[in-house]
Amino acid sequence: MQLVERSDLLNFCEMQVMVEESQLELTNVAIGKTATQSSDWSASFPASNAVDGNTNTNWGSGSCTSTQGEEGAWWKVDLGANYLVYVVIVTNRQDCCETRIVNSEIRVGLSEDISQNTQCGDIITESQTSQANIYFQCISPIFGRYVSMQLVEGSELLNFCEMRVIAEEL
Repeated sequence: MQLVERSDLLNFCEMQVMVEESQLELTNVAIGKTATQSSDWSASFPASNAVDGNTNTNWGSGSCTSTQGEEGAWWKVDLGANYLVYVVIVTNRQDCCETRIVNSEIRVGLSEDISQNTQCGDIITESQTSQANIYFQCISPIFGRYVSMQLVEGSELLNFCEMRVIAEEL
């Protein structure tokens, strides 16, 4: 609603917007898919832990993943097919070390080279890391097969517990 050719106040009490129910069926398309990372902290915390469907935020649960401390550490999942990706949800550790994902970004696209893909959402800030689930809303759905998370600044472990890729199956 906008006033046109007037400078009065715009004042109203309620607005209702009616839309038809969407036929979109969005699901987590990352569960069980092939995941890789720049390095493994240990054999007990491989990349595949982040797509096992277990959203436990405790390191001791055996469901988290971790790289070694390195510049530009990254994690990537190959969805095995092309999807329209709407949202990526990262489940962060909550038992300790929550800030290990600060300055990370999510990228989605068709290239195995994650730097060639489109960023989804903003870079993770320290204030977000206290949340168990961090949501990355893509500005518009991104067509892609690969979804990645990468530290874009600093030399640290990349360490988190689950990544869900909410997408439309084509």
